[in-house]
Amino acid sequence: MMAISSLRQLVIEIKPAQLSIEYRLGRVKVDLTESLADLGLKGPTRLGRDAAQKGWQAAHEGIAKKARKGDRLRWNITAKGALLLEPPPQKVCTINVDMAPKHRPEISVVPGWLRIYASTASVQVELTHNASGTNGKSGLVNQYV
Repeated sequence: MMAISSLRQLVIEIKPAQLSIEYRLGRVKVDLTESLADLGLKGPTRLGRDAAQKGWQAAHEGIAKKARKGDRLRWNITAKGALLLEPPPQKVCTINVDMAPKHRPEISVVPGWLRIYASTASVQVELTHNASGTNGKSGLVNQYV
């Protein structure tokens, strides 16, 4: 048993517990571009692209129509003279029963995460005392090797 008079220093070191929480919320991304385009709600660049495509298609159809008309005229030339026989244009009646939109929305999910880091607390107590007592002078402590 140690006597209270032999205690020189009491050191208490306390390391608190630590808790660290990191997280990222999940995200859901819904792309309605194709669905809205089916309804006619397109962006300006897509409208321009579609108009250019329709223009090219109309130009090619016009060239093909003129070429077919020229082929018919070539075969309709007789000895009596040029006879132009062009059939009357056919009336086209289309009925369109359709559902809009045709494309489903594109849904992408980025999952979230949660990380918890924890460390326990610790207490360290250190008692320093003079084993041989004082050496007769006040305030002087023996050194230990």
